[in-house]
Amino acid sequence: MVQKNKEKRDVLGNLLQDSHPTGEIPGLDELTMLIELYSQPLIKQEKVPPSPRRPASPSKKKKKQPSVKTKATHYLTKEVFKDLGAANHFLRGLLPTGSKLLATKSNIVNYAVKMLLEDFESKGEESELMKKLLKDNPK
Repeated sequence: MVQKNKEKRDVLGNLLQDSHPTGEIPGLDELTMLIELYSQPLIKQEKVPPSPRRPASPSKKKKKQPSVKTKATHYLTKEVFKDLGAANHFLRGLLPTGSKLLATKSNIVNYAVKMLLEDFESKGEESELMKKLLKDNPK
């Protein structure tokens, strides 16, 4: 096998040291020009006034922050649990196809408790919650 006498070059070392044994790196100017050319946006973005038919949209859309949920375990009577399942099934039948996932037992309980607490805060002792509690537990 004939071995050709090749000069070993450290290309990576030359690039990192920013020097070349012969002085100039061939094609470096063209490469730099291409990098600068293609690193610029292809289309200049100019400020365009919003269309008169469409209202101006805010520059930043605020994302709806997910509600923080806390896991809680509460015991329900068999009757309430059965009614909750029936309400869940009934609501899924009423809701449009894309909204059926909103009818969960967790959401139903969340809304029901929220409604009871709002009623209690506004009416106090005259609220449905107080009436039911006093009816179920007479003194």
